Amino acid sequence: MSSSLEKIIELVQSYERLGKKLYKNGAVAYGNAPHIGKKAYLHLVMPAATEKQISKIEQAINMTLHQSFRSLLSEHNGIDLFSGTLSIFGFKDWDKSADSQPFDIITPNTYERPAWLKSGSLEFAFYNFDGSKAVLSPAGQVTVHDAEKGKILNKWSSLDHFLASEAARLPSFFDDSGKLVDEDVCTVPIKD
Repeated sequence: MSSSLEKIIELVQSYERLGKKLYKNGAVAYGNAPHIGKKAYLHLVMPAATEKQISKIEQAINMTLHQSFRSLLSEHNGIDLFSGTLSIFGFKDWDKSADSQPFDIITPNTYERPAWLKSGSLEFAFYNFDGSKAVLSPAGQVTVHDAEKGKILNKWSSLDHFLASEAARLPSFFDDSGKLVDEDVCTVPIKD
C-alpha cells in the first residue's frame, strides 16, 4: 500500500470513534453520521478488487489502467470520503445485490464519458459539491475538472500526490463529528 493510500485509510479509521459498520462483502463504513441520517456513515472503504474485476474494467473501457490506479483497486475497490465529498470509483457488480458497492467506474468512462475527456484518460473520482471530475492521464498525472466544460481546476504530478493532498485538505471542512463547518463552502480543490 502506498504511503498516500495509507494516509487516506488512517483518515477514515480516525472516525471509528463515531462508529464502525462491517458489511458482508468486506466493505467497512466509519463514522456514524446521524446528522445526515440514522444509518449514515461518513466514510466507506471497499475491499480489494479482484484481478478479474480489474480486467473487466479494462475490457469495458477499452484501455489499460495506469499502474497507480490498478494498485489502488487491488487494495480498495472504491472509497467514499466524507459522505461523497470525494468518491473514488471502482468495479460495480450490477449482477449482484451487495449491501455496499462503489460508484461505478465503467459508466463515466463509456456511456457518460464527457466529450472534453482526452483519449486514454480515466475519470476515476468525483466531488459531490458540484460534480467536478478527477481524471488520471495516461502518464499518471491527476487533474480535477469542471464537470461541464472540462476546465482544469487543479493538478497533481501523480495519484499518490493527489491522495496525500486530499487526505490532508478535506478534514479541514468538517468538525469533530463530521459535520460540514460551512455548508456553502466549495470543497473542490480549486487552485487559486
